[in-house]
Amino acid sequence: MARTVKTVRFFYFKSQLAFLSQSAKTFVSSFNKPICVALAATQTPGKADQLPLSRRNSIQRMPRHAQVGAHLVRFVVGRLGRLPPGGARVCAFQVFWRKQPAKKKTKIMKTIPKTIMAGALVLALTTNIFAQSPPYLAISQDSTTTVQINWTNQVGTTYRVLSTSDLTTPLSLWTPLEDAFSEDVTVSVGASIAVTPIDFFNVEIPTNSGVQIFSPTNEETVSGVITVGVGAQIGTQIQGVNLYLDDALIGFIDSGGIAFSLDTTHFTNGLHTLYVSANDSGNGTTTSDPITLDFENPVRWLDADSLFQSFVPIDVESDIFPADWAVFVADTNGTIVRTFSGSTSDGNINTNWDGNDNDGATLPDESAYTITVVVTSSGSGDSMMMTASSLASTSGATSVSSTTNPHGVPEYTVQKPAPNPLTAYLEILAIYNQLTPQEKLIYPPLPPVPANNPYATTLVKMSAQDMFLAQHQTANTGTTPMDAGSGGGSSGSTSTTVWREAAWNSGEIVLTRQNLNGTAGLVYNGVVANLFDNIRTLVTSAQGDIGGDRETYEGSVLLMQHNGDFGQVKDALASSSPNTREFYFWGHGAIDGNAIGYREGTPNDGIKVSDLKPLLGNYYLPQVGNSSQKIITHKPFDFVFLDGCMTGVGSFPEAFGIPKAVASSTYDDNHKHKRAFMGWNGTISLSILDTESLNWSLAFWNTWLGNPNSGVEAAVIQAFNQHPSAGDGATIALYGSKLLKWND
Repeated sequence: MARTVKTVRFFYFKSQLAFLSQSAKTFVSSFNKPICVALAATQTPGKADQLPLSRRNSIQRMPRHAQVGAHLVRFVVGRLGRLPPGGARVCAFQVFWRKQPAKKKTKIMKTIPKTIMAGALVLALTTNIFAQSPPYLAISQDSTTTVQINWTNQVGTTYRVLSTSDLTTPLSLWTPLEDAFSEDVTVSVGASIAVTPIDFFNVEIPTNSGVQIFSPTNEETVSGVITVGVGAQIGTQIQGVNLYLDDALIGFIDSGGIAFSLDTTHFTNGLHTLYVSANDSGNGTTTSDPITLDFENPVRWLDADSLFQSFVPIDVESDIFPADWAVFVADTNGTIVRTFSGSTSDGNINTNWDGNDNDGATLPDESAYTITVVVTSSGSGDSMMMTASSLASTSGATSVSSTTNPHGVPEYTVQKPAPNPLTAYLEILAIYNQLTPQEKLIYPPLPPVPANNPYATTLVKMSAQDMFLAQHQTANTGTTPMDAGSGGGSSGSTSTTVWREAAWNSGEIVLTRQNLNGTAGLVYNGVVANLFDNIRTLVTSAQGDIGGDRETYEGSVLLMQHNGDFGQVKDALASSSPNTREFYFWGHGAIDGNAIGYREGTPNDGIKVSDLKPLLGNYYLPQVGNSSQKIITHKPFDFVFLDGCMTGVGSFPEAFGIPKAVASSTYDDNHKHKRAFMGWNGTISLSILDTESLNWSLAFWNTWLGNPNSGVEAAVIQAFNQHPSAGDGATIALYGSKLLKWND
């Protein structure tokens, strides 16, 4: 069979010249399967490289008849990590493929993502598809330390992402990072490229099973923000993965890469137990073996908030004292909008942020803010920080100037000596001169010789936070502003991302029940209707005691039986006039916990989590790349009870703005609007001889609405005391504030 040579480009980095070229040649030539090598590349740092096969103008590829018959499609793409001076450089190497006869285009084949590599990135697909419908691949660089990888998904498949910094490493020895799953047409994961200048990532479909924690490792000492990489191969569709610390749920992922961002500064120092569990589509749960971690942080924020309305309490404890501290609040663009500082003699920092910027202006609602508390040992003398002019004179900087941004926060420009550009060129030349003539053929030509400029300077932008550290470290250790944070001096930090909710009030309750069909409907529809009449009476009675707009929506119970009924209920949930903030539903729940109210025999109908999230604008976003998990709420509810099978196991809490991973104490403290979600975490029964589930529901409502001092958890306990067999083995899943009262 003929062998054809194609030239493919990808980017390299100065520190890896010889390594990358040789290892890439070794890596590609090691495959004996038919391959096609292609590239869509850009020299614009940070711009996504889109790689659909149909883009002929940006891809070098084999002839169509060979491409259609290829068993393995390989994309080689680079430009990740830190770029050398002047941006990315391009080199080329030779790759071979072997042609195969074309297969008939009329035969329908499956697209199965098998191997995707990214780093100075290799993306690969095992594929057998129509030439007109190629899989879609994309790669983008989120930051200097992270990359985003997307690939075409086969729903129901769980993938595994592995990594190496050396392509000569056998694939069996690559480091597993995380698994990934999705119900969307694509899977998207974020990966770190912070450790080495070049990383390679491999995505595959494992054949083994089980749930495990890839990283960190058992008995490891950790600090700061760590990534918990999880493997979850359970033989069926994953619905969600939970992260537990000391048996408390602290993280939840229902799509994408299974990598949790865990800020260890939010917990006490010492030993902690970590484990994960994966839920499948049949409500089965598979739990990993636990690992023990030793948290060691000099600065800790134990009760860091994740949302607020008027102010954020900041209660931080530090092992560094006496110390100076500063608080920096940044918006979603990374712009620092508020700063304030102080000192501590005993390591205790007790303050708060009032939601305003440095100019005293109230910052927008329905937006996320990152609050960082930096603590550093006190500077010498009586001054907490050196002045910018003093810093310039002692640090080797040519000058330091400052301005204020639109929020009144200072920003600095530092001019400092830069490396001689000729020196960098001579380093490249020295490497180039050591290459053999054959190796030089696959390297790009040397760049033009730059001018010799021993007096070169560069301008560096510094934020208020950068300057705070730089000034303290210069005062304490003599390091320069550019060295700040690299060691020297005693400092630490902790941070949290908070969502600022718009102010909202409790409102009307939407009462909805499913109308049953057939014999069951004849027997139970009247019984259930009577339950709802009692609840509506209780709501009216409570309204007279607490006042406000707390009646039943439209004064009636909405029925869910036909397709048009689902739209009516969704309209009620989204209503702002009247303001609806409570919801009680009785009826069918899907086995995965992500749909309610579907018609009997037609489980794809009904109201789904995927419908409610965009309708209400409530999300719980997992960690992606270097971002943290965060809450987003636009219309949160203060109470939701989905009274049906499996309603407590899916993502309805997140859709109603009551995430499972947010502890009760988050709502009970600090002047936030309390909220709670209830659902069943198993199957509940209803028969002529067993109506305990209905009796339980009525007992709950009687206790909770009939006693203004009763918290929701107390009402649940009281209902089970009266009807202990109501769940028939299932229990109530209660998320949010366990102390929520109807009159809150």
